[in-house]
Amino acid sequence: MAKKNESKPKKSAKVAADTAANEQNTTAAVENTAAENQEPATQSNDSLTQEVKNAAAAIPVTVVVLLTSPGNDALMLRHCLRSLAKNLCGVDATVLVVGKVKPSWLDAESFIECSDTTSRRVALAVEQAETERIVLMTDRMHLIRPVLLSDIAVLKADEKPTDTTKMLNEVSEKKFYNFDVQMPVMMLRSPLKDLLEYAEKKFKPGYDIPTVYFNLVFQDFLPIIVNWSSDGWVLPVVSSNPDQKKVEKFLATKKFIYFYESAEGERIVSTMKFLTPDPTEFEADAKNENPVED
Repeated sequence: MAKKNESKPKKSAKVAADTAANEQNTTAAVENTAAENQEPATQSNDSLTQEVKNAAAAIPVTVVVLLTSPGNDALMLRHCLRSLAKNLCGVDATVLVVGKVKPSWLDAESFIECSDTTSRRVALAVEQAETERIVLMTDRMHLIRPVLLSDIAVLKADEKPTDTTKMLNEVSEKKFYNFDVQMPVMMLRSPLKDLLEYAEKKFKPGYDIPTVYFNLVFQDFLPIIVNWSSDGWVLPVVSSNPDQKKVEKFLATKKFIYFYESAEGERIVSTMKFLTPDPTEFEADAKNENPVED
């Protein structure tokens, strides 16, 4: 059994990502909690926010994090996990990290060692997952403010052609969307397992899993078309020396941040330290001795 994310977000508000009925139940639970509060005017905003987060039972979910940036003893992963512990709300999360080599600081029970293709790494994690809901992400995707599972579950895509959408067009002439938009996605374990088995036989290695999954499994659903410069979803950071004022401006309106490989450097380390300074239970080293962080 992998270690669970038992930090504060575990006890936060239940997320209703898949049914309208659940959404109504969650709303009712929140309203009932607010009604029971005898002195709402005297409460601090932080206290009220926590009560809303704690209003209903947490949803079991497995978060699969693909390790793609091993530099500085996987510093990117360290802050990715911190962002999950701090900002993923309404879930009872089991976190599985999949990569070639386990970072020295990461507890062993949360790590799956695999040097195979991305699809094979995901397949191994799916085999170990004990929940039907699976969040798939990489260590370059961080949560920068409280996020519900429904924020992750909503279908988000763009219309730019990619190698994967072109590959799908060889099978069918229907319109395919690109779901590789640098944000975590939520999938269902059973259809994901079937999809990986199908794609293993049908497609060449290197295909984008979310793009294939959502286009084939949710083919009748229309996704939200994202535009990072104007919407409230993700801030993609490309430069290792970005304009700090612009970064701060965008951070005020975004839910996620994505660090490209070209962005790695001292400035980005400082940004991660500012956003997620607190260690988590996944960090086996009692004291952070990474010189990049000191």
